[in-house]
This record gives sequence, C-alpha cells and structure tokens, in this order.
Amino acid sequence: DKSREALEETDSSEQKASNALEETDSSEQKAQPNIKQIQ
Repeated sequence: DKSREALEETDSSEQKASNALEETDSSEQKAQPNIKQIQ
C-alpha cells in the first residue's frame, strides 16, 4: 500500500508539473499577440 501511495503522489506531482507547463503555454500565447503588435 505504501508503494502504491508513493506512486499516486508521483502522479499528482507530475500532473501539477504538466498543469504548470500548460499555464506557461497559455501565458506565452497571450504574449504572442502583443509581440505582433509591437512589430
């Protein structure tokens, strides 16, 4: 059971990391229109 719990914790931390990556992508997409306007 302990090893199973450890695996679940790893999965949740990986999901948090992927969520952070998605947030970064969305913020970069928001920045892109601004870059086009500057150019």
